Amino acid sequence: MDHEDATERRATRQALEDAAGLYRAIFESRHLIKILIDPNSGRILDANQAAAEFYGQSRAMLRQQYAWDFSVTPRDVLQKLFATISTEPTALITTKTAWHRRANGELCEVEIHIDQLIRTHQHLLLATVLDLTDRKAAETALRDSEERHRSALAALAEGVAVYNCEGTLITSNPAAARILGLFPTEYQERAIDDGQWRIIRADGSAFRSTEWPSVVTLRTGIVQRDIEMGIVKPDHSITWLLVNSEPIRNMESGAVQAVAVSFADITERKRNEAALAHSEARFRILFTKSKVIKLLIDPLSGEIVDANNAASDYYGYSIAQLHRMKIYDINILSPEQLAREMLLAQQEQRSVFHFQHRLANGEVREVEVHSSPLHLEDRLLLHSVIHDITDRRRAEAALQLSLEEIQRHDAQMMALNRLNEWLMSCEKRSEAYAVVERSARQLFAGYNGGLAIRDDHQPTQLNCVATWGENHGLPSQFLFDDCWAVRRGECHAVIDDSSVTQCHHFTHSPPRSYFCASLSVRGETLGLLHLNTMETLTTAQCRELQTLLMTVSEAIKLSLANIQLQERLREQAMRDRLTGLFNRRYLDETLPRELNRCQRRGESLAVAMLDVDHFKRFNDSYGHDAGDAVLQAIGQLLRDTVRASDLACRYGGEELTLVLPNTDLKNAQKCLEKLRSAIMQLRVLHQGGELPAITVSIGVAVTNELGVSATALLKQADAALYRAKEGGRNRVVAAG
Repeated sequence: MDHEDATERRATRQALEDAAGLYRAIFESRHLIKILIDPNSGRILDANQAAAEFYGQSRAMLRQQYAWDFSVTPRDVLQKLFATISTEPTALITTKTAWHRRANGELCEVEIHIDQLIRTHQHLLLATVLDLTDRKAAETALRDSEERHRSALAALAEGVAVYNCEGTLITSNPAAARILGLFPTEYQERAIDDGQWRIIRADGSAFRSTEWPSVVTLRTGIVQRDIEMGIVKPDHSITWLLVNSEPIRNMESGAVQAVAVSFADITERKRNEAALAHSEARFRILFTKSKVIKLLIDPLSGEIVDANNAASDYYGYSIAQLHRMKIYDINILSPEQLAREMLLAQQEQRSVFHFQHRLANGEVREVEVHSSPLHLEDRLLLHSVIHDITDRRRAEAALQLSLEEIQRHDAQMMALNRLNEWLMSCEKRSEAYAVVERSARQLFAGYNGGLAIRDDHQPTQLNCVATWGENHGLPSQFLFDDCWAVRRGECHAVIDDSSVTQCHHFTHSPPRSYFCASLSVRGETLGLLHLNTMETLTTAQCRELQTLLMTVSEAIKLSLANIQLQERLREQAMRDRLTGLFNRRYLDETLPRELNRCQRRGESLAVAMLDVDHFKRFNDSYGHDAGDAVLQAIGQLLRDTVRASDLACRYGGEELTLVLPNTDLKNAQKCLEKLRSAIMQLRVLHQGGELPAITVSIGVAVTNELGVSATALLKQADAALYRAKEGGRNRVVAAG
């Protein structure tokens, strides 16, 4: 018996444990908010994790609160409620809705179910809280959705109608009546096939009611798409509709219980399509009969979709052959390049193009293509009008060449005029050389060359005074005989390097082509103008270049001849004709300038006066010719011995003057003594005999002081000369 009692107790204990475990599992549900409340005090004894997450507080914090701490319901109301439950242990109270406050202050609408739990001598309340926020929001959203649906349906431009299985209209939107030209009440009274209108198909044939999209859908349950229907009104006007119908099925059985019909007014579109068809027909006539070359091209594939008779005649292919070709077979551009060009035409970024097209016979012609996009039979094509501009291009090219030639000729003439103007302004040959070098770089751009001038002291030698280009090839000096142009006195042209008549004045191998122009005036050779290039020139280029070279050489030689003449005239104006020394006028102009220069630099300047001793004897005994010969010999000696900076002049008669810049008295005396001795050594022949020895008396004055004038210095030298003569002649005497 004891054994049976123990077994029963264990079973009872196990049942209690199982019940407690079940309670705990229900209480800890993650989906339901559970709160255990003491009805006497209102204190929260326990709360599950779902409650903690909903209210935003930990379970420990919830256990320290009372039921009215997060409820909007007043405390006394809740206390009264809990007291009522305590006095009626069997009551089950459900509060439909209430408002609870979360930890963040947010108010949430909830539904509360309260159950009694009876423990030993203790009544507890188990509250299950349901959050109504999402459900309320869903209900509100559903109402809003339905309202939007009704608004959207009313705003639709398309007509929408729903018919039941008997063909009776259930509902429709305002557009349905408007499109059909009816009042809404009139439309509501119509059935699908009331027969009041005559319905036709797109081809004009009758549209039987049994074939209408709505009827077919009700009968078969098959969706009907894009059916064109024409409604012929009593006034014979036609309203064209594009109709779609879809079945509305029973959710459980799937049987068709209604049909939804939508239709759009396409009357304007049909009218446009008719006009477009008419336009396309007219375009086809114009395209085919046009005398202008025309092609229709698919810009995506490059296929020639169509071509007119003019295109067939121009390209030399039949129209059937052109239909089998692509534009790439005609246009010599690469497919990639041509595709880019067609894209520009397709996007209307460009409309005029210039290409080269190849004909059937292989000839390539220049064409101007006017291309624009064209929609034909629901296909985007390029309508291309082709004009042959080959002859025009050739004429333009010839005109351009002629214009360039004129411009180049004008530029040459302007450069030649500037050259002449500059050369006319030159007073020295060195200035003229610089002008020639600068102008030649422009006149002979791209060519090499140089100017060589005859040496004043070696008449058979040429000195290179100006060059241009990177490879002129001229040495600094060469002989007359090295150049065929100088030898022959005319232009020497070498067209290629195989010529046997090569000049010998090159520092390296002669260039491929070159020209040498002799600069000769009245039989006198002044120099040489040279031009060369490493390129092979055509006959026309050679002729043109030679003409320009001769024109430039004429300007140069005339300028140089004029400058030389001016130099000779200036020389004659400055020099004594008998002795070749500078004259008295030149001395008067130059001595003050030299004296000022030396005084500014703090340098000494010496002036010597020379007089031929007993000069009258030479004239009296041997004649004036002998006197002239003596003066000529002394003049030649002075020109050969004095420094370049010194100045030797004929002062007058047999008196000579020597100016020695930067020379003190000691060096002046030394120099003059050498000169006196050299004059004594002269041997002058006259009429087959030798004249007596020549001696001179010399007076010298030196100054390095400011304020001393040239006139005073000459007077000092002249006074020293007088003392030299008084002292016995043939000597040098210093002033002072």
